[in-house]
Amino acid sequence: MERRKRRLREMVTAARDQCGVALIDTVVALALLGVFGVVFLSAISTSTITMAGIEDKVNVDNLARAQMEYTKNTNSCPYDSVPPYDYQALDQLNPGSPYAIAVPSGYSINVTAAALHDPDDGIQEITVTIYRNGNSLLVTQGYKVDR
Repeated sequence: MERRKRRLREMVTAARDQCGVALIDTVVALALLGVFGVVFLSAISTSTITMAGIEDKVNVDNLARAQMEYTKNTNSCPYDSVPPYDYQALDQLNPGSPYAIAVPSGYSINVTAAALHDPDDGIQEITVTIYRNGNSLLVTQGYKVDR
């Protein structure tokens, strides 16, 4: 009997020594969970911003390529015409045109062409400029050859 009482006292004393430890453990666990949550949300936010920037660059690149291909394949401006050569931008084409594409809102395209030599010997330098909200985003150049 004495043994049981002593053992019970030891257990009560041990329990008193542990008082508040569970609270500290819980607060530390919640703090770590909060830190991990903030890191996770920051990573998602950063990836969303990065994807928006990449999408913008892809739009600009696709518009420039499509415009350059249209300009190289069109016969709308003969080589014997008088400079400055006038090519239509993709955003000005009729909807029924096979080259007509949906240009995202806020974007615009400017196309200029100049004879590489004077007089024009059948080679034109084509410059395509892509704008968004009036700001130039990309300028690309290529050549159109009279075949």
